[in-house]
Amino acid sequence: MRTALDLAPQILDTSDSKSMATGLLEGGEANVNVLVVQPPRTMALISKIIKNKDKRRWATLEQIQWLLSWLPEYMEAQRQGKLGPFWAKLFAAWFKAYPNRGATDDDDSPSESESDDDSDVPPESADEEAVKINKRKKKDKEKKARARAKKAAANKKLTRKARIEGHRMSKKQKQLKTFMRWHCPTSRAPRKKKTVLSPWDFALQAAKPQRRLQETEAYIRLHYKTRIVSTVRERLNASNASKPMIDLIRKVAKELYDKEDEATRTAVKVYVEDQAAQAAAAFESADLEVVNPTPEQYQDAINQMPVCLNVFIGEAARRTGWSFVVFMGGPMPANNGDIQTASITAGKSALGATFKETYAHFETAIVRPYGDFLRTVYPSDIRASRAIKPEDEGQSEPGPSLPAPVAIPNVTPTTAPTVVTDGGDTTLPNPLDALTVGPESPFEDGNDDNVPPSSTMHLSPRLNRKAAASAAKAPKRQHEPTPPRPAEPTPPPPPQPPPPPPPRPTPPGYSSKKALAERAAVEERAAAEERAAAEERAAAEERAAVEERAAAEERTAAEKRAAAECAAAADKGYLTTEEHVPPPKPMAAEKRPTTKGRAGATVEIENAPAAAHDTAVSTRHRRSIIPTTGGAELAKANALRASRAKKSAETKATNAVKRAAEDEGGGAKKRARGSSSKAGEKTATKPARKKRS
Repeated sequence: MRTALDLAPQILDTSDSKSMATGLLEGGEANVNVLVVQPPRTMALISKIIKNKDKRRWATLEQIQWLLSWLPEYMEAQRQGKLGPFWAKLFAAWFKAYPNRGATDDDDSPSESESDDDSDVPPESADEEAVKINKRKKKDKEKKARARAKKAAANKKLTRKARIEGHRMSKKQKQLKTFMRWHCPTSRAPRKKKTVLSPWDFALQAAKPQRRLQETEAYIRLHYKTRIVSTVRERLNASNASKPMIDLIRKVAKELYDKEDEATRTAVKVYVEDQAAQAAAAFESADLEVVNPTPEQYQDAINQMPVCLNVFIGEAARRTGWSFVVFMGGPMPANNGDIQTASITAGKSALGATFKETYAHFETAIVRPYGDFLRTVYPSDIRASRAIKPEDEGQSEPGPSLPAPVAIPNVTPTTAPTVVTDGGDTTLPNPLDALTVGPESPFEDGNDDNVPPSSTMHLSPRLNRKAAASAAKAPKRQHEPTPPRPAEPTPPPPPQPPPPPPPRPTPPGYSSKKALAERAAVEERAAAEERAAAEERAAAEERAAVEERAAAEERTAAEKRAAAECAAAADKGYLTTEEHVPPPKPMAAEKRPTTKGRAGATVEIENAPAAAHDTAVSTRHRRSIIPTTGGAELAKANALRASRAKKSAETKATNAVKRAAEDEGGGAKKRARGSSSKAGEKTATKPARKKRS
């Protein structure tokens, strides 16, 4: 009797693609338990699982079919972004249908001190990429350590049986999540094949002409089945050789070809010449098929370009050990056909700087002239024809991306040898440093050291908004015949601006380690001198502050003494003021002697009134002493000035005595005589002052 595993492929193969197919659950030796209706794709997965028996599989066929029945609901929750409620619902249904067995004394408890440090990079490594990887791993290790500590703190309150059951439940939940993710058609990215043809080898195969066949190779093609294969089998039976079969075939073919007669050797040479002539004729007569892509196809090719260039330039940098700077540009269909430029840089200096970072005039000397050149290559009419029009965007339906426009030769391609990459753990750093796309002429090189080979080139957010706004605002116009415009005279071309000055050469040692070390030493010395000067200034300011405080204290004491003296003098202080005393009124007439004529002759004038000037002459002022508060303040000020003058005189006298004591006898006497003689001369030459009458 056939088992359920024998019946399952037949049931799966007879399922109709338009109807629901019948899947087989796990059955016994003589019976089948239950049949459940499933979609054709689900049944195909079950068929594949039945045929491929994997010892690592943790679920039975019944459990697998039960999980596959949840795939539609999982895809819907994934589309809506509501996976949290879905996981809770799935876990509850699973543990209800397939509960975990209870914990026993033979079960091991989960380890709470697991080590997650699998880094093979030493912390003191000087490699930049290794340091970054080590930092990331260290951060992940700390995060996991915190999670383990939190888990251990929570597990202390549980029994050993509860910890075992909780560990089993969390492990089963992880398995369920992994199963749903791996079997959902939209949740996994396509996996890359390990045996991929190198782009370097592919380019070499396409560029170089095919080499001529060797005589031994031609002999193998002509007489392998008739003369070579029997000898190869005898050698294989005689010795258990571990070398590849091709080496043995070539060795046997060379031995047999050396023993062949002249007719066979001549036939082999003729075959080699015929093959070379046919290959040359096919290469020369190959016609190139012209491909005229649409703007949408141009845009798709531009989006796919970074992947191709990343892989190719990375392979070239790895093989040659060179650095590369590649400039490119042209009309961008998604940006109304405006000129877009891009650059790819592979290689950095010892300090981690790219060519753009070390060359100060990168924008003005390279980017702008290249942008001007692109505008001459693609005039305005070509740029307008490359633009994606809004009408076409509304009518076009999304479809698969088309390949880039290329020239396709009408020849039969030859299969290049497959290159098998080593599967070691060592990861080589990506030699590409930056792939940038900037609007118009400016370049925007990124500083990301790890550019993944699957990265795509996109417009900046500003250009995306500009393109979307222009597409939304542009109305759909109906094509109407436009009347012919009258011919207008062609205006003269505008004057061309003068060419930019040639870029200045980069000074030697601009980016060398030695120059930077010397500059750092000079800056360190300048900083030390600045610190010493600052300390000296601070000390001088401190000394000046101490002297200022001492002088202030001395002035305060002097002012106190002067205030005391002023207070004593204020008790007796009086203020003298002038009081205007009006003159006496003149009499009506009086006799006044008046002198006229010669001396001694007097004439009396009777009954003459007093003149105005006589009245003014008779006016006089009398002084009166009135004690006031202002007088007291004035007296205090006078006393303060007197005390200061007295103190200054005392200081001068003290200084004079000190200088006289310090001087020696001879010099002091000479200076004294000289000063006295000069004083005498000044006294003699000074004119006598006249006494005032």
